[in-house]
Amino acid sequence: MRITVQRRFSHFVALHTALTRLLPGIALPPLPEKQYAGRFSNDFVEARRGDLERYINRVARHPVARYAEVLTFFLGCESDADWKRQLPYYLSLPPKGPSFYANVYHPAFNVDAEEASEAVDRFVNHTRAVGKGVQSLRNIFGQVREARVEMSKAERLLSYSILSLITAKPLASAPTTGINEDDEEQGNSTTHGHVNKDGAWCWRENCESCLKLTKAMQKTSETLQIVADLYDDHARRTQLATHEAFKGVAHPSTLYAPVVDTHKSTLSRYNDSIRDGAEDEDMAARCETVLNITMAEMDTYHTQKVEDFQELAKEHLDGEIEFYEQVRSLSATPRSDSGRLTPEGRTQVLARLRTARRAFDTPQYDELAQSPRQPSIYERDLEHPRLNPPPLAQPCPHVFDSAPMRPVSVAIQEGVGMLLGGVASPARGSVFGKFW
Repeated sequence: MRITVQRRFSHFVALHTALTRLLPGIALPPLPEKQYAGRFSNDFVEARRGDLERYINRVARHPVARYAEVLTFFLGCESDADWKRQLPYYLSLPPKGPSFYANVYHPAFNVDAEEASEAVDRFVNHTRAVGKGVQSLRNIFGQVREARVEMSKAERLLSYSILSLITAKPLASAPTTGINEDDEEQGNSTTHGHVNKDGAWCWRENCESCLKLTKAMQKTSETLQIVADLYDDHARRTQLATHEAFKGVAHPSTLYAPVVDTHKSTLSRYNDSIRDGAEDEDMAARCETVLNITMAEMDTYHTQKVEDFQELAKEHLDGEIEFYEQVRSLSATPRSDSGRLTPEGRTQVLARLRTARRAFDTPQYDELAQSPRQPSIYERDLEHPRLNPPPLAQPCPHVFDSAPMRPVSVAIQEGVGMLLGGVASPARGSVFGKFW
């Protein structure tokens, strides 16, 4: 049975307060910020809802916190009257403090001091490295989303440019490099002859060949608009969800700092209590209880880290596969060869993404534990990433392009003019015009 309850942010604050009092020995996730930029906008409401949902999910995943009575009350209370009556009770409960550890059962004498010391050192180093890596990953992922938006803008501009070409309607703010000023003035004077009465891109009337070409190119332009929409939506919706999810694995060293401090201070007391000549079995037993809890918290982080990053990778790959499949599905729409949107390379990208995704599914995922990891062929690039590709090859300027585009051709034209004893026409006609 599924029930739906409504909770305000203040209710989450009350839950978090009660949990920190009842469970002082575990690492609870931080409560999201109360204030966001644009707090009354729809984006703010959705961002806070997502953060609060991730908070409650992480609390419910904890092997101890999930059984807290206050959490069950928070998730299941449907009556406003019961809520107002019971909530003060949970908030009035005194903090557990040291008594929290008195209710923990564990096998006696199961702590190895040397092993516990090495474990916490490894844990600290690992969580610091994870936190640093996740912050870098979050920043790079933001750049990936921005690049998708830029790709959307480029696809949209290409679409507009094609439409402008076949309709003779100028595109506002479009670059006009290579257009001669005289041509531009003449183009603004009249549009007679640009298209015929059927809307075909032709100066002739009743031209079927140009009508077919025009309609096919228009379809190409419209399809590119859809592609642009897909890029934009993917960055703003699908990738945003993944970007938000990265917060769930960020700053683990800060989150577990209280656990680490408790572990180290307790370990120091434990070593003192088992020192020869100063044994204190009662103190050692209490320290063992605390160390069992801190070690269990490290185990919980380990389990959740595997689950979290597995889910993040799968979510990202699923989103990319869905995106490229949507783009590929556009190939089912009839269009000219010049408007084909599914080149062979896109099929290869899909195949590789699906291969990577299958690595997270059984039995492939289980088989990955059968041998040590081999270094990636790209690890050597980490010291010197390939982030400065050579300049993109561009087509050579057309011989009739304006002077700034073809200094070499201008020089040839001027040379021919001097050779024939005349003055070369500026940026007009063939460089060999004088021969005719």
